[in-house]
Amino acid sequence: MFERLQLENFQAHEELDLDLNASITSVTGCSDSGKSSILRALRWLCTGQAPRSPMPTWGTDEVAATLTVDGKKVERRKGKSENVYRLNGKEFAAVGKSDVPDEV
Repeated sequence: MFERLQLENFQAHEELDLDLNASITSVTGCSDSGKSSILRALRWLCTGQAPRSPMPTWGTDEVAATLTVDGKKVERRKGKSENVYRLNGKEFAAVGKSDVPDEV
């Protein structure tokens, strides 16, 4: 089960820490508040598919998404100096446009 989603400099979100639990069934908000950005971040993190619109925002070239799933932390980080996945701290190179390492 998804437990927590954290975003850094991802589209509409400079910093987001979203606690997910069984009672959450929807994400609501005003137009252009970042709801779709949350879905894009999940797609990028889980499938490697980057969104068509630019990811890094807020004056930086670094972007990150971290998802806690069943007690395990999966992180996707991209910037000028790195393009990696991390699973519970162990680093894996992100290769190609949509290749997620098998371990992740």
